[in-house]
Amino acid sequence: MSTIEQHFCVTTYIFNLEGTKTALIKHKKLGWYLGAGGHIDENEDYFEAATRELREEMGIEATYPTYINKVEFGCVQPFSVQKNQINENHYHVDLIFGGVVDEGTLFKPASGESTDIQWFEVEKIENCNTTEEARKQIRNMSALIVKNNKLEAINKDIYRYPKYKDSLKEDLATFVEGHDFNTWNLGGIYEEVPMNYASKMGAKYGIFCSTGTAGMHAGLMALGLLPGDEVIVPSMTFIRATTPLTHLQLQPVIADIDPFTGNISPESIRKVITPKTKAVVVVHMWGVPADCEAIRQICDEHGLKMIEDFSHAHYSKYKDKFVGSFGDVSFCSLQRKKTLSVGEGGLIVTSNPQVFERLKHITSPGSFVDQSNYSNVDFSGYGLNMRMSPFSAVTARNIYSDIDEIIKNRRDNLKIVTDIISQNTDKIELPKLPEYTSFDDISWYSYKVKLNGVSLSDLKQLKFWKFGDLGYSPIAGHNYWNKDKNFFPFNFGIKPILNTTLEGHDKYMDSRVSLNTPTVDASYWTEQMIQAWTDEIKKIN
Repeated sequence: MSTIEQHFCVTTYIFNLEGTKTALIKHKKLGWYLGAGGHIDENEDYFEAATRELREEMGIEATYPTYINKVEFGCVQPFSVQKNQINENHYHVDLIFGGVVDEGTLFKPASGESTDIQWFEVEKIENCNTTEEARKQIRNMSALIVKNNKLEAINKDIYRYPKYKDSLKEDLATFVEGHDFNTWNLGGIYEEVPMNYASKMGAKYGIFCSTGTAGMHAGLMALGLLPGDEVIVPSMTFIRATTPLTHLQLQPVIADIDPFTGNISPESIRKVITPKTKAVVVVHMWGVPADCEAIRQICDEHGLKMIEDFSHAHYSKYKDKFVGSFGDVSFCSLQRKKTLSVGEGGLIVTSNPQVFERLKHITSPGSFVDQSNYSNVDFSGYGLNMRMSPFSAVTARNIYSDIDEIIKNRRDNLKIVTDIISQNTDKIELPKLPEYTSFDDISWYSYKVKLNGVSLSDLKQLKFWKFGDLGYSPIAGHNYWNKDKNFFPFNFGIKPILNTTLEGHDKYMDSRVSLNTPTVDASYWTEQMIQAWTDEIKKIN
């Protein structure tokens, strides 16, 4: 009875970064061009053997991408395993790996190894003197590298935002060459954009400031709120929507959010109104409008000021009106991720002339100018110098001319994504919108989807899914209010008043994650891109 010998071996096929070429070694005895490989030594780990053979036969170190070689339990696993019959009683079990190197890498095989190492085009691999099995492995691994590179390129394009025009470079260059960076030398640029922005949304006045947080701070001051006044805020928002309150010694009172929209609930507002209540802060989360009419009615009934934060909702519509036009004062951030992105900056709008006059003093060093000629400067002395950087102002003027197109592109791109999701999986539930708005009336900042039977970690494995946080934590539990940390005098020992449980917040946030809105031009949605997204979504099922 003959004995069958079975040896374990490793082979590594090397590719260039594009995956279009493979580097093969000419076997001295067989004359074939093959990957680097050999037997696994006794007590040697198979991956150690693969890297050793690659060093000996090619004199290089390679990267082993996870989209070719799986990684399980911290170990690199082979791309495939094949069994080759050497003769009647002799078999090789070959563990196949795939690696990539820069095409300019110098090969330095060890002494005694073949020095005939050549790059071959994968498309022409049938003309290479190699085995059919080798051709098969090379084609399959090459296809994975090319596909991954396409996915990465698409992914990079989708999330590259903001995407500034060449004209902005020209505007900034002209500004640098012609000004001394004094904001007063910019003339009407500090009025042009904010006034146009406000007019378009249905407000009378607009003014730039340094950040969205500064906009809220200035707005609170301009409304004449005093220390000890209570201000109702939503249970879920960015902490910066509440910290200006404590800086001014105002008392935040937490109202719950609507489990349907994620915005502050009118019913919850009514529950927490007291004789000390003076204002309500309304944040339009993710771009979806809060119930502006209902909240405005509550404020009018109780003599309260309405403050809108539309940082997520540049030109989102509530019925036939833009959000931000309902408040006594409204503000937004112009930070990097926002629809109108100037790097850093803010905008305040109001229709109240007295509030506007106060805002001009507060946001300046205590001065404002005659709008007719910018020559009459009135110094009040109490300003906080919250002016926007002149560079941001120049950027704002350039970008604002395209604001409608930017909003439309974000909306169109997101519509394509949601169509792909709805057609290819039921594991992701798309947001349902209130009756007072529609998909096409929203300036989408982010897209809050609900997961059904799939985990966030599962989605993060997909190439296209760049999820942010699960969402903002409840304001009342934020680190800013932590008793173990001393933030005095910034919060003056003030803690938020929570007069209700957060059932709305808990229900809304259950299994929800943020899908970043693709922000590049819609022309990026080629057939190839749509198919790639479709293939990724199908992996969820």
